[in-house]
Amino acid sequence: MSTLVRTSTLERRARRGARHLDRVGPDDWIEQIDLDHLDIQLPRRCVIGQLYGHYHRHCESVVKRGWLRLLPRGLRSDHLGFSLNKLYSWDQFQRIMWTYQELTDAWRREILRRRAELDSKRTTRDTAE
Repeated sequence: MSTLVRTSTLERRARRGARHLDRVGPDDWIEQIDLDHLDIQLPRRCVIGQLYGHYHRHCESVVKRGWLRLLPRGLRSDHLGFSLNKLYSWDQFQRIMWTYQELTDAWRREILRRRAELDSKRTTRDTAE
């Protein structure tokens, strides 16, 4: 099944969203995400939902923090991989679900990569001491 957005684009969006959370999110946001329950499509299990309680209540404030001057047309949650944020027709339902799964997988890979980097830095620091 093909996605509605290329996997490389979803990967780029997840990286961009992670960098944004590095700037505006909790210091330990990477460790707060439960990868076993991560699902970008669900408001309480997506990245924003897990960090702040509910996607629909908190996404706009998280997205707008610190980025307004960087993108003149405004930044949307799909630019940061927090959602697909686009209306598709009902006949594309399966592809939408597949795309959300791919976006969730992109976030999972990005978080795992960042956790591995953190572990490596901690090990290096502990070895140096």
